[in-house]
Amino acid sequence: MTISYRNFGNEITEQQALAVGQYDKLFKDNNTLVKKEYYRNNVLHSITHYLQPSDIEIDIVQALTPLVEFNVIISDPKIPLGGFFASNERTYKNEELIINSRVLYDAFDNEICIEWL
Repeated sequence: MTISYRNFGNEITEQQALAVGQYDKLFKDNNTLVKKEYYRNNVLHSITHYLQPSDIEIDIVQALTPLVEFNVIISDPKIPLGGFFASNERTYKNEELIINSRVLYDAFDNEICIEWL
């Protein structure tokens, strides 16, 4: 598992991340993104978990909810879409589903647009 840090899309070091306080912490396994943590003022604000075939969604939500200040996002595997990628995502707050959405990403994993379902 490798861990990297980004601030407004730019890769930064762990020390820089802690100094600025607002950053994303990315966890990759075999170059596949498995989890992204979002920090604001060095506090874990929310987590996006990228579902794997063996994952049980409710178990993931229950395990991650106590760790975050705001919400947990569960993302289905991304599907290629004409140079972009699309994914269905579900947002939970206190283990309750609050948002169903479809998200379009560019090749650098930046959100382009969100469709609320």
